[in-house]
Amino acid sequence: MARQLTAEQAEAKRAREQAVVGEMIALYCCGNHGSARGKLCSECAELAAYAEKRTARCPFMATKTFCSQCKVHCYAPEMREKIR
Repeated sequence: MARQLTAEQAEAKRAREQAVVGEMIALYCCGNHGSARGKLCSECAELAAYAEKRTARCPFMATKTFCSQCKVHCYAPEMREKIR
């Protein structure tokens, strides 16, 4: 069972998760779509915004481990496939 984080710890975890996902999308975009470092193509920018919005609304941040192990999937099926 995962331990319960304080509200402050959960927000720090949320920010860290958003940063990691954003960096992963940026690396993918640069390598696969030829975008300049620090820039995203429109498709990847849309995915990054969607991921940030979903992470911001996650009600399980204080107790979850990884999204892939969560019983509730916040991402729409199409976006979930893109994030993989």
